[in-house]
Amino acid sequence: MSGRSRNNSAARLDVYHNAVRHLLLNRMHPVTGLVSSADSRYKDHAWIRDNLYCVYPLWALSLAFRRQGGMEMMSLAFELERTIIKLMRSLLQCLMRQADRVECFKRSPGPDHSLHAKFNADTLEACVGDHEWGHLQMDAISLFLLNLAQLTVSGFNIIYTVDEVGFIQNLIYYIEQTYRIPDYGIWERGDKTNQGRTELNATSVGLAKAALESLHDLELFAGSGGFALTSNPDEIAHCAAILESMLPRESASKEVDSALLSIVGFPAFAVDNSSLIETTKTEIKEKLEGPVYGASRFLRDGYRTVAEDRNRLHYESHELKNFAGIECHWPLFYCFSLLNAIFSDDKTSAKHYRSLLDELLDPCEDTGLLCLHELYYVPRDSVAAERNTPGSQKRFPEGQFPHIWSQSLFIVAQLLMEGLISPGELDPLNRRLITVMTPPQVQICVLTNDYLTHSLIIKEGVTCEKIADLHDTKIYPGSAMHNVWTELGSVKSLGLSGRPPYDYTGIQSTSRLYYAQGHTLLFTPSCMSRTDFHASFDDALLCEDIATEVAYLIRWWRGQGRPTLVLHIDSSFVENGSLSPPLTSLLRAAQAGSLDGLPVQCGRLSDFRSTSCIHQLNFLKSLPDGALESTVDPFESPFKIFCDGSEIREEAEMLHEYYEEHRDEDLSGAFGSLYMRAGRNWSVLRICCGGLKSRHSYLQQAIVSLLVRQKRLTVGLPPFESEVRLPADGIVDTLHRICGIDGAALAQEIIIHLADFARSAPELLEGLTGLRTGLIVQLLANEVAGSLPYEAAFRWLLDTSPLELKIILKRVLIGQEVAHCHSKRDMSAVRRSIASIHSPASIPSSDGMGLWKRRRRLDGALNRTPYGFYQLIWKLLDVCRSEGIAVQGRMLYSGWTYEMTKSEIKFALLVESVMTAIAEPVYRQLLLETLTLFATAVLEWGSTVVTVTRMENILSDAHTLFLNDYKETVNIYSHGLSEQFCDLAPSGQYGIISYR
Repeated sequence: MSGRSRNNSAARLDVYHNAVRHLLLNRMHPVTGLVSSADSRYKDHAWIRDNLYCVYPLWALSLAFRRQGGMEMMSLAFELERTIIKLMRSLLQCLMRQADRVECFKRSPGPDHSLHAKFNADTLEACVGDHEWGHLQMDAISLFLLNLAQLTVSGFNIIYTVDEVGFIQNLIYYIEQTYRIPDYGIWERGDKTNQGRTELNATSVGLAKAALESLHDLELFAGSGGFALTSNPDEIAHCAAILESMLPRESASKEVDSALLSIVGFPAFAVDNSSLIETTKTEIKEKLEGPVYGASRFLRDGYRTVAEDRNRLHYESHELKNFAGIECHWPLFYCFSLLNAIFSDDKTSAKHYRSLLDELLDPCEDTGLLCLHELYYVPRDSVAAERNTPGSQKRFPEGQFPHIWSQSLFIVAQLLMEGLISPGELDPLNRRLITVMTPPQVQICVLTNDYLTHSLIIKEGVTCEKIADLHDTKIYPGSAMHNVWTELGSVKSLGLSGRPPYDYTGIQSTSRLYYAQGHTLLFTPSCMSRTDFHASFDDALLCEDIATEVAYLIRWWRGQGRPTLVLHIDSSFVENGSLSPPLTSLLRAAQAGSLDGLPVQCGRLSDFRSTSCIHQLNFLKSLPDGALESTVDPFESPFKIFCDGSEIREEAEMLHEYYEEHRDEDLSGAFGSLYMRAGRNWSVLRICCGGLKSRHSYLQQAIVSLLVRQKRLTVGLPPFESEVRLPADGIVDTLHRICGIDGAALAQEIIIHLADFARSAPELLEGLTGLRTGLIVQLLANEVAGSLPYEAAFRWLLDTSPLELKIILKRVLIGQEVAHCHSKRDMSAVRRSIASIHSPASIPSSDGMGLWKRRRRLDGALNRTPYGFYQLIWKLLDVCRSEGIAVQGRMLYSGWTYEMTKSEIKFALLVESVMTAIAEPVYRQLLLETLTLFATAVLEWGSTVVTVTRMENILSDAHTLFLNDYKETVNIYSHGLSEQFCDLAPSGQYGIISYR
């Protein structure tokens, strides 16, 4: 660097240091270093989030000073670095003083036990009561941990003691289930009505994911040794999957939010899908960004608008429409967009946002510095004109000036644009490169514990090792992994235990190698565990699950090194001296290097040690119990026991009938004995599982996976359906009570398969807001058993294998026909029918009879809606001048549009609750078609609805018109409608549309 350019840089740095001194350093508490609010209502209140964003300009400026060199510059850099450490440590002390809340939160997450979001800047104590503020803000705690990780890697020594390391480990436990914890979000008020209702927020999930990834395997003593932190890789993958399913939506009440800019770019860089990043940015730009003053936070945000009643925090639902089109614009989001453009090297966008921000700078009276305002509002006399022509009216500044959050980001952006620092210096963890990760190859290590099984596998040409030959290696089932983490993070002086217990260990955790006490610890996938749930003994399903897990690993793997899948093949996979055929096919494919078209490599453990993802368990004082022995597994599968099929079924039916009649809870011994003698009689096994109240180990996680994706899940048949809600602790008892002992296990399987599809093939559940497992079971029985009575069809469905049930369900979700079968001998026809599943297609039918009725039964039972249905209904209700639209005695209220926007999940769930009340699937679908047609006609004709219109009346009138044309005898199907009418095509000369 030349002398002149060095002098120019030094002069520019003096300008920025002067700005930082006046805006931040002079406002910091002299002892704690915290920055308190400039709002007189909150004197001495220091928000965690605000202070963390103040760190960025201090850090950026210190980096610029160090790059400049020279004693004076280095001295200024040192002062700024110590200021950062003081601020971060003060926040740490605030949080550590609430360690008891962290411990309670780990076991009972919710607002009652959450860490506070703000503290007294002087005393570091709580400044408001537990329920006097929306403290549950997972994004704020996650941002603290993310900053801690980035600063530590950059060389800052923020953590001093082992107890502090333990507390940070507990903060990891605090945030690792953010994907399932509704909170108040980045704007602190939860649902946009400001009525204190928490909701799941994408911004919180994204920041938690970023923090967990950043802290994993990180030593907080900055290279000085000590235990490394550990984040559960399965929880990281859950955060990633849920985040991807939510974007570009922020929450159930916010269809998009400008705060998402902080997770698709700086500082979190939480999204690895480039197209999803661009989609989110585009949604924000089109729906929220203004041409001059910044962007709105979210649609119908009433904060500081002229329509807001500032005497109360909450809004009435009908008020929200008053805020439409006049939401305040925040320059803050131009700052985020500017930084994201810089980090992505988009010079055109960076220049655009920089010029917009320059126009918004005003001189501050106290310092003379050019600063940014908090927001800009539309004056009362310009409201109508602004709504008619968005962006046309002059807005006026309001709120804090200068706005520290905006100003902090703008200073960082200026330093980056002038080349005084580089993007990599503010992102030493290289999170900005997350979108260029290469999918890994999955390594498969096949192990066995007896000679016969080993010889059978070798005979198939598959690489296999005996456990006894692996020295200093311990093999554990996946369920034993929770024993490893029990003590990690335990700090007795703070009253903190280790990791909270969990039911299920995911594939991300078991696909790593662990070193402890001079041994290598391997864990088998949880799906391979032979449990007391019948589905675990279906080898075909197990092999299908392994292939699914491989696909999941390749999609969401983020470890350093390749994933290593350990397949422990014991004697339960051997029948009559031969390996199970599904397992044989799986192992051969793995040895050939491709599993369902995905790259795998089968080999010895010694071949994989150098390329595997390895985790050191230095904190373990002794090896956990539960290792698999190197001797023959004594377990005996119930399928190896010969039994007479007809006799065992009769015994099961008698036991079932006796239980239903007497409700005798002391029959577990009888059910257990029958279970062990059942052989491959799946109906008997399912009845026994129901009688024993067996629970699949993945059930709880499956329910979470569906509900956090905003699916409405019910069990049982109408009118006795029961909605499943978190935490769903009593779900097994609920299934037992509603579904009976013969249907409880089947319902569990359906829930687990639906969750599996949501995770591995989410397109199968598109358009399905409600998942009604009772109707789905009924649908599957009718689909496969054809014209049999329902009771007989249900019995047949009970006798299908778990894998056959899964494939039939998948076939039905796609919309393809399943071959009918009325006896066990016809099962081959079903298997041929479901052997290949490709893309969704029109439903085939040999003669066309029953085609459309079947389609309606499918879509009605699955609660499927056409693309854009909920937005169409919103538009219809928006032009209603009456109470709303009636559907089978339930109302779609026009007032819903006053609160909700057309793409809100919250609105879709309300509409779905009305449609779900219709028990009969075909009738439900006919009413949905009627509603869709009515809405389309009203909107195309530019009409308004002035009276309550009843959809069932329109449908009934259409049926009457049909009967006038149809001269033959009709068969009444449901609700007075004929089968012939229910089977009409939607359109055409004699389609249903012509009668409405």
